[in-house]
Amino acid sequence: MQISRKGFIGLGCGLLVLALVIAFLPNEEKRVRKTFDRVAELLAKDGDEPVLTTAGKANGLSNLIAPKMHLEAKEIGLNESFDPSTLAQCATLMRAHERHITVTFSDLSVDFPTDKENVADVLGNVAVDADHNLGFKDKEARTFEAVLTKDEETDTWQFKNVKVHRVN
Repeated sequence: MQISRKGFIGLGCGLLVLALVIAFLPNEEKRVRKTFDRVAELLAKDGDEPVLTTAGKANGLSNLIAPKMHLEAKEIGLNESFDPSTLAQCATLMRAHERHITVTFSDLSVDFPTDKENVADVLGNVAVDADHNLGFKDKEARTFEAVLTKDEETDTWQFKNVKVHRVN
């Protein structure tokens, strides 16, 4: 069987399109990283925002939290599990005291343990810059360890366990 020049070019174009589709499909690591981008967007604030925007951000944040998320920050004596609505309320209250908030995640290292299905272990850094309503500025940086689990129903990655460490 002999392939014509047009058939060969068509086959080549088809393979190129397939390769591009596969390359740009979001793999699980990209999806986990996008979860951190989404958290940064939901915590960010730039001036006054309407109540519906605040409510939407709280709802979006609660959708990224597993039904019981454990949060540990030894520096402030925190070592508890929370439900999504409680954490979303805490974030909303924190945001209410700030005029501007920027959250930046960096140096993310994502690992998928072979012995656990739909689990991602993430190490990284987080920086928060905030301008308080009373006029002072706050800049904090921390390292963290996070465990995310994939919710099969919604096909989203959710925070299950987070440990925050002070940067020296």
